[in-house]
Amino acid sequence: MERGRLVQYLVAVALSLSTATIGTLSAWPTPVVPKIKNNETFVDITKDELATVMAMSPLGFVVGSLATRFISDSLGRRTTILASVVPIICGTIIATLARVSWLLCIMYFLWGIGTGMISTVVGIYTAEIADKDIRATLSVGTRFMFNFGNLLVISIGPFLSYYTLNYCFFILPVVYFVACVFIPESPYYYLKEGRVEHARKSLLKLKDKEIVDQELELMKGHVSKEMRNSSSAWELFTGKQYRRPLVIAFGVLSSFVVDRVGRRPLLIYSFLSTGICLAIAGLYFFLQEVIRVDHSVLKAYGIAAFMAIMLSNGLSIGYSSIIGVITAEIFPLNVKFIAMTSVNILGGCLGSAVAKSYQAINNVAGFCGVFWVFASVAFVGAIFSYMTTPETKGKSLQEIQEMLHINIVSSDEEGKLNDVEVIEMIEKCRELKESKKDYSL
Repeated sequence: MERGRLVQYLVAVALSLSTATIGTLSAWPTPVVPKIKNNETFVDITKDELATVMAMSPLGFVVGSLATRFISDSLGRRTTILASVVPIICGTIIATLARVSWLLCIMYFLWGIGTGMISTVVGIYTAEIADKDIRATLSVGTRFMFNFGNLLVISIGPFLSYYTLNYCFFILPVVYFVACVFIPESPYYYLKEGRVEHARKSLLKLKDKEIVDQELELMKGHVSKEMRNSSSAWELFTGKQYRRPLVIAFGVLSSFVVDRVGRRPLLIYSFLSTGICLAIAGLYFFLQEVIRVDHSVLKAYGIAAFMAIMLSNGLSIGYSSIIGVITAEIFPLNVKFIAMTSVNILGGCLGSAVAKSYQAINNVAGFCGVFWVFASVAFVGAIFSYMTTPETKGKSLQEIQEMLHINIVSSDEEGKLNDVEVIEMIEKCRELKESKKDYSL
């Protein structure tokens, strides 16, 4: 394996520790809520207050996403990842000391901030440092570790006491902070700031030495084009060239398959299959709650409902992983963080609404209503993905912008750029890579 590519994989491992951390935080309610209801803690909290606690994380997620835009643009992607440990550790300290509901609200809000920071910056950072043929593999790998963190807490949480579980939450944030101290800053960030020599040093860590100069020149041209346009939220939402990426990002809301099968089919079929599973589970509860089929008759089909629920969770890994990959790829550098922040704000608001409305929907329509609402959303996601989402597999960030017809600069400004030299540099990079592969063989 080439040295540069090995470094990219190691960086992805360090980032995966951060996504595993937020995965454990998101799964905290699964083992904890039964402990609270069974009076296994000293926390004084009612059911309504518990619902409020659950709704605080999406709100914190919104704040974390907003903060990420400013921290990442001013201090860098790496610094943002390291800074995310602060709200997570503070929230965990509160978790170990809390005895009243409002402290748990603060705790979950802080965890939401850390989650928003990591979720926003990791996808962008990975897209900027990874080679195009392994970009999705690395991105989906970090997303997979989020699900692994979920599984870890769900598996061992019920067997630990409330306080032991909370103390265990100190481990992963410390581990990922130490690991991410050693990752390089994104060369795109340095070039955006005009620090060319720093960008070269980052590239020397991330790429093979023979192609660094060519890669640097290509990146400089790319960044120069993209940064000629405004970086404001007004530019993002009013610029015609950003409309298609925005529609894709707002409406779409492992690892081996995605770089070979492609993003688009995996997204469509994971939405579709999840919807089918949820619809089957909803049908079971419809027969139980509305038709009132005799329990002795329905009991034989209980395993089908259980398997449908389990499959829907497993299949959801497809779209939950790919969404972050596509969103990080389709926006140009000048509006990327504003776009990701906007998408995360929408996601946080929707997440908070779902957390607060779940019980209300259950009270009105029962479990069948809940499952059918979610199934409908999944089917709409499949249709939307089929109609609008492009295939970005195997394409560079620049090629994706061209495919989406995002005209970064005017024709006059474009004429000032030497297209012949850019094409020659691309060909040289390809030739060097091919010659190195032949030599290694």
